[in-house]
Amino acid sequence: MLSLTARETTKTYDKDGKQETRSREVYNTEKLIESTKTYPQGFEQNYSFQLSVPDSNSKGVPNSAIGEVMSVLGNIIDGRDKYIEWNVEVYLDAKGVDLKDSEKIYVGVAASN
Repeated sequence: MLSLTARETTKTYDKDGKQETRSREVYNTEKLIESTKTYPQGFEQNYSFQLSVPDSNSKGVPNSAIGEVMSVLGNIIDGRDKYIEWNVEVYLDAKGVDLKDSEKIYVGVAASN
């Protein structure tokens, strides 16, 4: 299984400079790479896959959580520092062992003309 997740983190500061951090998941999608299968000892396999980060111009996106994600990228508003972390996670749920690996990815925002 493969998942793509976006997590929004907001840092706020009170009048004394004390920092508070809140985090919430704003996007998650999963993709099955391979159905249930028995793997022999020492099995190795490479898989090619593609995941698309939702386009902020897609129908319904501006009013959705992902529309909100795109609108806060790179902005500092009202003393709040907001940023989005994207993460790809691959995992294999096997009898007796669960294998998992993840990697942060960086999503750029293209300037519109």
